Amino acid sequence: MQGNRTLSFKKLRPLSNFDIKDAAREIPHLRGVFMRDELPSRIENMECGVVNLDAGSGGGTHWVAYWKDGPAAIYFDSYGLDPPRGIGLPLPQRQRHTHPNLPAAGG
Repeated sequence: MQGNRTLSFKKLRPLSNFDIKDAAREIPHLRGVFMRDELPSRIENMECGVVNLDAGSGGGTHWVAYWKDGPAAIYFDSYGLDPPRGIGLPLPQRQRHTHPNLPAAGG
């Protein structure tokens, strides 16, 4: 039997808006990384963005993404949830996109 081994793990930390901006800087038409209540008042005809569902005064909760190209729009939530009411994005309520190998949340 071998002696005691000590495992060490890197401490994980939540993603910040700076982490996401850095990782997404090459994405075409990226409008920005926003808190839910700090979204631009007007959505461009072609843009995408990342939104934290918390208010700007909070510490952050869950990141989601959107893409808009003319009348077509996609909302992505890794939990498979619908866009919350009042998020301020002109997106379809029932179009869900999750990873194909993961079950949708709640079902």
